[in-house]
Amino acid sequence: VDMGGNTNLSFIPYDANAPIVGLGDVTRLVPCPLSHTITTEGFYGNPLTTYLWSDGSTDDHLDVTDFGLYTVEVSYSTGCSVVDSIRVLPAEDITPPLIVDCPMNLTFDSSTDFCGVIATWTPPTATDACQLDSLISNYAPGDSLPLGTTTIVYTAYDASLNSSTCSFTITVTDIQPPTI
Repeated sequence: VDMGGNTNLSFIPYDANAPIVGLGDVTRLVPCPLSHTITTEGFYGNPLTTYLWSDGSTDDHLDVTDFGLYTVEVSYSTGCSVVDSIRVLPAEDITPPLIVDCPMNLTFDSSTDFCGVIATWTPPTATDACQLDSLISNYAPGDSLPLGTTTIVYTAYDASLNSSTCSFTITVTDIQPPTI
């Protein structure tokens, strides 16, 4: 008989290795962009339950803003506690990054006493719904370009190796008169 007069009781032995109720699978796939809440019922939501997440927060839930491993220790007033973890990973990402502000085609006059030009431009930027890995180019602002037309290509990759490209041309015109 408990303090409330209940006589039909069953007890489940304490198991410190048991998964935390409500935390779910070991790995959770979340679509991008990431805005997700991990919840746990701890010891069946007992009001005397305390929580300690790996980031130091003490709520019964954790608002996740980055992919990775999250650990929570759930403690009961009797001193029993359970530690469990969940890894939050992106669901299959098939969306390529977005490249913005790709320059328009440019034309430069050649430099004096140089058959080319030191070309400058404002590089584009890239974003990704999940995680941008890199934005690379075959040329960079300040590179020396020869006479004629050169194609500049920027490629953005995300963590799932999806990619997108933007390109523009730089034409260098020879304005040097020949010398005799």
